[in-house]
Amino acid sequence: MQLSRLSVGAIAGIIATVPMTLFMVVMHRLLPRREQQPLPPEQITADLVQQSRLRRFLTCNGERTLAWALHVAFGASAGMLYAGLLARVPLPAWLKGTAFGIVAWVGSYFGWLPSQQIHGQGDEQTSRRNALMLAAHLVWGTTLGMLVIQRMPGGENAPQCFAGRPRDVAHAS
Repeated sequence: MQLSRLSVGAIAGIIATVPMTLFMVVMHRLLPRREQQPLPPEQITADLVQQSRLRRFLTCNGERTLAWALHVAFGASAGMLYAGLLARVPLPAWLKGTAFGIVAWVGSYFGWLPSQQIHGQGDEQTSRRNALMLAAHLVWGTTLGMLVIQRMPGGENAPQCFAGRPRDVAHAS
């Protein structure tokens, strides 16, 4: 069974969010104590929950869970965008993915978040926190680029299996 380009992007975006999140959490702990406010996914979700008047329906743990679920969903959505638009650009996968990670960071933290007046945007962060988030997006983008190119139908260096199941190349649709 061959997955569509957008499905590959969504799955790759979710998978790439795992090392990104681990990197963010570990590096966040290395920041000076005064810079260890909640990470941007939690700040952004807290603001969205407040703006949407959903706070009364969520516990603190529920809001934290929502923050990380939205973070993964955003990774999946951005992965779909990447796979749909950029996966076939004739550049090395790591370079396309890395560039896309930078674009995702800049576009979010200095683009749509400020335009919507959502807390967690780049100009509210210290330079160390911005460096942490940029590096996390580089991890995400590079991982995304490598996963998408290997899993795309007809992708270069595509392995003969996906999710541990052999793929019958002769009968792939």
